[in-house]
Amino acid sequence: MNYIRHKVSNFISKSNLHGNITLSGLVKAANRMNIMVKPYSSSKRMLLMLRLTKESNNVPALCVKDQDNIMIFYDDALSEDETIFAIAHEIGHIELGHNITFKHNDRQEKEANTFAHYLLTPSNNYKIANKTCVISLCICLIIIILLIAPWRKNNQPTSLSSKGLNNTDTSSETVESQSTFSEINNSDICYFTEKGEVYHLYRDCGYLKNSKTVISNTIAHCHKDRLCSACKKRHESELNK
Repeated sequence: MNYIRHKVSNFISKSNLHGNITLSGLVKAANRMNIMVKPYSSSKRMLLMLRLTKESNNVPALCVKDQDNIMIFYDDALSEDETIFAIAHEIGHIELGHNITFKHNDRQEKEANTFAHYLLTPSNNYKIANKTCVISLCICLIIIILLIAPWRKNNQPTSLSSKGLNNTDTSSETVESQSTFSEINNSDICYFTEKGEVYHLYRDCGYLKNSKTVISNTIAHCHKDRLCSACKKRHESELNK
């Protein structure tokens, strides 16, 4: 992750990109790096020449290299936020040294998503402030637990019925289960479709198999209320291995 953050900082410095990132600002920054950025709608002939018409129907954006020119094409039917993320994702492939092609493996896709996430974080602070708040909250909770524990021990009944013991065990299991599943964070990358009602943790989820356009973004920005049941089951299964 530190390597990707370093690459993001280099891109910001080289392209003179600062502050809240807009679509026009990101396109200008890419142009300064000799990266041409064009929408699908005005690039049909070029996509046809590059034999990328079919691919452009299945992905929100793609990057290619034609001789000495590096080009990013994007679906201008997307919302502005989705377009910005898609372009930032493709810039991530370029800046991270991935093959400049429309085909990348899962690791490269995840790295490009992380690059875009860091690049688009407000003020490019990588949510350091949020992490600090989380750490402070955890410290406060630990202190509270340490203060409450002796009081609970002193006020605990000397004998407990077997029913009471069973209830305590069940409660512990519930807390453990909730703690395990809470390892999914709002800053994690997810996948979803524009009309779908859920988000997915895995790009190869069976429910995404027949979707023509799959969008990737952070859970916090996907605007979906719940996690796909299949992805949830798969995630819990992987955690329990």
